[in-house]
Amino acid sequence: MDSREEKGNIIILDTNILIDDPETVVSTRTGANASNLVVVPWTVILELDKNKSRLGIGHEVREAVRLIKKALKDPNSNLIIEHGTYYPVSNLDKSNPDHQIIGTVAFISKQTNPGKKSVYSGYQKIKFLTNDEILQTLAGHIFRSNAKLLIEPLLKNRVKEVKIKPLRKIKLGPEEQKVLAKGAIHLNFDKKLRLKENEIVMFVSAFDASGQEAELKTHFLGIKKGSRLKIIKPDVKVFEHGALNNGKTNWLQVAAIEMLKDPEINVVFLQGGAGSGKTFLALAGGLEAKKAGKCNKVVIMRLPVPLDSKHFTGTLPGDVESKHAPWLLPIIDNLTALCPKSRVQIPTKSYDEANFSLLAQHNIAVQPLDYIKGSSFRDSYIIIEEAQDLTPRQIKQIITRVGKGTKIVFTGDLDQISEDDRHINRNNSGLPYAVSRLSNEPMVGIITFENVVRSPVAALAERKL
Repeated sequence: MDSREEKGNIIILDTNILIDDPETVVSTRTGANASNLVVVPWTVILELDKNKSRLGIGHEVREAVRLIKKALKDPNSNLIIEHGTYYPVSNLDKSNPDHQIIGTVAFISKQTNPGKKSVYSGYQKIKFLTNDEILQTLAGHIFRSNAKLLIEPLLKNRVKEVKIKPLRKIKLGPEEQKVLAKGAIHLNFDKKLRLKENEIVMFVSAFDASGQEAELKTHFLGIKKGSRLKIIKPDVKVFEHGALNNGKTNWLQVAAIEMLKDPEINVVFLQGGAGSGKTFLALAGGLEAKKAGKCNKVVIMRLPVPLDSKHFTGTLPGDVESKHAPWLLPIIDNLTALCPKSRVQIPTKSYDEANFSLLAQHNIAVQPLDYIKGSSFRDSYIIIEEAQDLTPRQIKQIITRVGKGTKIVFTGDLDQISEDDRHINRNNSGLPYAVSRLSNEPMVGIITFENVVRSPVAALAERKL
């Protein structure tokens, strides 16, 4: 690359970019990007080293380091680890890793000035990639006069959150009502609906779900299956539990139960606020599938991300179960509610052995997400808790582990994304990434709950706070 025209951009990678997608080391400098120069600041290498054994991100960190190491073995590799720093403003803290990275960005920018002969000369633009919105703001202010320097998040995995529309209501005429007793309605009567596969609609009719005459404006649901709408009766149950409600029919839970029971739907996304019943229904679906012999085991997975990493107490001692015990408390609570007769005792601490004997009693396995690479889950029912904390790469890794006879259920709430060093937000979370790309697939069901059923207090907090 001897001329300016042959050179692409300088790409500077922040730590969270490499954790979000380690393949960025390769994708930003190969193929159509082969003319780019990729720079990893020295501080980023130190931060990767610090996080290489951390639960939840250790695998991604080690993969990023492996790809960097592999690139550096090639003498013609267009990747540099940069030690140099330059602090353009005096109030930057030289001991702060984020400020050190800004210092490296400033150093590289200074080396591209006209007349400078350096490895950074002749490139079109400098792109500093970071998902940290605070760092984006700080760098944007410091470099606001530098038109050649762009500060961006990792655009590859950014998605626009899919807004799930409220249940569409359809009024049935006499002709459609005649076929209700058959359990399905053909879609010929209204082609303008343009429903997605497995989309839920609400019928308003003078007939009930079995085709019998009822009060005017009786409501029941339908789910799109190819060219027909399959009827969903409001009294549908899973593991002997119907839709939870506070005096009214919870139609979205009715729809969720249908999806959890449907053998043609292999991937279910249950989204909703705290107390909307996501975990309760997901676990009920697994217990029923196990009871009916549709799976051999129920597998629970959750990324062990604390509510706030600044107050993380560290990893618990003991085996895999003990280390993950605190993250499983919601499962234990819902399991005791679903199976009150099998409750052995009230645990005296979060990692009490009673918790795990209860899980073992129902053949529920705990699987750390860090170690699923290479695994294949056959004849299983998998529940992924707190899916909003997953990156797009992680959610893809999980779904590609699904083998024959397996159903996988993701529960999550974008309003409860945990604050940690990975800088996951609504635009790069794996949950909306997967929902946006898998919607309208026959084997995928998506439900977003609107009601809180935990208690009137929880419902009040969800509405007002």
